[in-house]
Amino acid sequence: MASRQARKSQPTAQASESEEENSQQSSQEADMHVLKAARNVVSTMKNRRESKRKAIEGDLKKRVADISAKLDAHFESRKNRVTKLQHAQWARLDALNKKREAIEAQILSSMKAIELQTTNISSELAATYGGRIEEIEDGASPRS
Repeated sequence: MASRQARKSQPTAQASESEEENSQQSSQEADMHVLKAARNVVSTMKNRRESKRKAIEGDLKKRVADISAKLDAHFESRKNRVTKLQHAQWARLDALNKKREAIEAQILSSMKAIELQTTNISSELAATYGGRIEEIEDGASPRS
């Protein structure tokens, strides 16, 4: 019977070895399946992260472009306003300068008129005083 048991144990040993191999193989397949699933999850997460990053970068680029355009428009508007204000100031200064020149011309002509009148009065006074002095000298000299 020993041989019979040995024969029976041989197929059982082969079967258990086969079962072990099958269980190892199925365990390896399960591990490979888990590994593939983990890689897929990691890959999916990387893709999601990359797409979110690209979306954020695209949004940032759009915002930067919009702000840059707004700043350029604001700068151009300010530049135009400053230019208009400068032209208005120059026009005002030009008008005031012409008014000052006109006033200076009036003052100059008034001063010349005053000088002429003063000279005329001075000449008349000199003639009057000269004549009066002659009269006084003639009247003060003894009559012979």
